[in-house]
Amino acid sequence: MVKKERSQISLNKEEEIKIDYENIDVSDIMEQIKLRIARKPPSAREKFPRGEPYYEPSAYYPDKTPEDLGTKGKARSLMLKLMRPFSPLIKLLILPVYQEFRETVLILDRTNKRLDYLSSTINEVDKTLHLVAEDLKKTMEYTKLLHTLSHNLVVELSKLKIEEDNLKLKTRIMEKDFEQLGKREKALEKHFIK
Repeated sequence: MVKKERSQISLNKEEEIKIDYENIDVSDIMEQIKLRIARKPPSAREKFPRGEPYYEPSAYYPDKTPEDLGTKGKARSLMLKLMRPFSPLIKLLILPVYQEFRETVLILDRTNKRLDYLSSTINEVDKTLHLVAEDLKKTMEYTKLLHTLSHNLVVELSKLKIEEDNLKLKTRIMEKDFEQLGKREKALEKHFIK
């Protein structure tokens, strides 16, 4: 196992805080952090001493201070100062509205999830109905074919029945003719034999 003598953590490209992982000294690390903070340029909030109002430029008036805005800016800062002690009361009054808003958001979320579920179910049902419709079309085509086939069979069987009746009639006529010929033959034999 390779031991780490001293490692450096780079928090900023300008300065590094050095930490000895084998012998961690918190006070040394804190001193390094304090020195680093002291070397940094003061931020916009640190320029003003405590107690004086701090003004950040707004998006609407980026380069103007409250004094430059005139009476509107002064009135606004005065109203904010006056409202500061009442902020807990305002938050307490706004709490039911926030709870209603939260409940509404939850209801809308549940509704959106339900709508997503229903739309996916509708898509699945639509696909199933499409497949069923295709099967129904095939069944209808088969039914039409079977109906045509049965109709043709009935027509052919009717023709065969008519032909059978005709053939029976012809055979009866031929039997009568044959009997007639037989009688004639007998009559002719009797006539010639005498």
